[in-house]
Amino acid sequence: MSRFFIAPIILTIIIVTAYSEDVAVFPVVGVNADRSYIDAFGMLLAKKYEAVSGLTVIDPIKAGRALEPDSNYTTSAQKLGVSEYIELTAIGLFLSRKEKYSYERGDSGTTKMIVIVRDDDDDDDDEDDEDQELLDNSKTVVTAIRKDASGNTIHKAELTLVTYGDIEEASDRFATALYKKITVEEARSLTNITRREGMGHNKLFAEKLTGVKVGGYYPAVKEGTMIGFAAIGFDMRMESQRFFIEFGAGGRIPGADIIDDTKRKYGGMYMEVGGSYIFNPASPLGVYAGLGVIPFLNFFHEMEMGVAPYLQSGITFPRNSKVRFFIDVRIAQNVLPITTETNTFSSLFYDESSVVKVCRPFEIGMNMGIGW
Repeated sequence: MSRFFIAPIILTIIIVTAYSEDVAVFPVVGVNADRSYIDAFGMLLAKKYEAVSGLTVIDPIKAGRALEPDSNYTTSAQKLGVSEYIELTAIGLFLSRKEKYSYERGDSGTTKMIVIVRDDDDDDDDEDDEDQELLDNSKTVVTAIRKDASGNTIHKAELTLVTYGDIEEASDRFATALYKKITVEEARSLTNITRREGMGHNKLFAEKLTGVKVGGYYPAVKEGTMIGFAAIGFDMRMESQRFFIEFGAGGRIPGADIIDDTKRKYGGMYMEVGGSYIFNPASPLGVYAGLGVIPFLNFFHEMEMGVAPYLQSGITFPRNSKVRFFIDVRIAQNVLPITTETNTFSSLFYDESSVVKVCRPFEIGMNMGIGW
């Protein structure tokens, strides 16, 4: 007879265990904050945390139904049967630094705050004014605390948001930071930078970087050898999340034997244009590969035009900063003939003769640069 009682109990335990929830995200407690804004953040955080952790998460709507009248999260979490829960608070900061205010007594004895908006600055940077207005008037400080079922803090994270558009990026950052127990800064990638972080030195979308680049090249030819050369010049990159277009100009200068007329060499002014694809767009350390072409003038014979298409591969870092470094390796093949001239001197007859050769050198080189 006891078997008829034991079997349902075991079955119930299995069902409850199979469908038990792991984590609860309680509704956001807001102070001076837009209710719809913070409710949307809480719901999205629950979904993001579930995706990052692989655990089952109770969203704020369902978790809120279990809250005790005194908002006792620990008791409510135990009632829900979860092993962990997340508390959320949001504080809105809306009084502008561009406003001045005073208090005055009303006729009924109440105190009123009088707000007078200050004049805007008189520069032409409208984007800067828009950013400053958001910073002054739309900041919401969000704090998330991950706790165990007993109410002990496991990890805490905090971030300042300025627009509705930050919700998706910020919830992704919070979910990663809370689960991996890291800071929200460590959880940042190029795909989850907030609008506030995009103001100033961090970048969100396409940007222009200008700087300098130096490199060293070794030209290989079928017959004989040639002097290697250094390249130094201006460099500009128009960079987006997944690729960049590069422009440059400068000089190609043969090495230490530049004055030795018995050595084959070439060099002069160059320009370049190319593009590269970034394989890991979400990482601050970008790995890229691309191609381009270098037209140049050879000054070490009668002035002539050279053209060298190239392939390159390199790294650029840190991509979430205004100042950026890069290192790349290139190979290039000259498609137009390059003329080199060397002089030979016979000590017996004191005769000097010139040897002119035409070739299409294959170039192997490395570049290093900085842009800002």
